[in-house]
Amino acid sequence: MTPMIVQYLVGLCCLRNDPDAVDITIGDLVMDGAARKRRDVDVTVTLHESDGVRAFKAYEVKRERKPLDVQIVEQLCMKLRDMPD
Repeated sequence: MTPMIVQYLVGLCCLRNDPDAVDITIGDLVMDGAARKRRDVDVTVTLHESDGVRAFKAYEVKRERKPLDVQIVEQLCMKLRDMPD
């Protein structure tokens, strides 16, 4: 991710909140409930509001020459689905 993309992401999250409510972490370990271990996630975005965490997003960054195969995309979806926290 380029610094500009990170700035856009923070800006979008701040539309409804102040900048202190947005937490973007590049290179994070997130608990995977199915695997019962912490797994690497390239980018995590957490939006905190007064009533708790409103949104949490995780991104996997891939730089491939060809489009990803459906099987790889499904594996990535399952990985992120197993990380509700």
